[in-house]
Amino acid sequence: MRILLVDDEVEIADLYVRYLKRCGFPETAVVHTSQDAVEYIEQYRPDFVVLDISLGADSQGTGMDVLARVRTTVPESRVCMMSAYRDEHEKLSLDLGAHVFIAKPFQPDVLLELIKAADRKGLA
Repeated sequence: MRILLVDDEVEIADLYVRYLKRCGFPETAVVHTSQDAVEYIEQYRPDFVVLDISLGADSQGTGMDVLARVRTTVPESRVCMMSAYRDEHEKLSLDLGAHVFIAKPFQPDVLLELIKAADRKGLA
């Protein structure tokens, strides 16, 4: 399973990626900008995308803009949106096509279980 994690909090994102790789998901990549996310999505077509809503806007927009791009480019990908602002972002994320929402901060094992569940169900 190819996984992409998109978050501008570099140290935390890198920690999650190292954890996922150690737990049996070696094809896990991380990018820190919307532009890099769009380029990765178009080139590698990930099965599962973990996407921070609050990415700083760049030439490709915000995390919500990247979600829209995933939905059109790789509609079969599962998308987990994440944000520290659950009340503001959860419903909007799901309405715009995310499959699941996770509130920050969270332990790496929570993310691992979401990915394993999607993999077991053949949803990713």
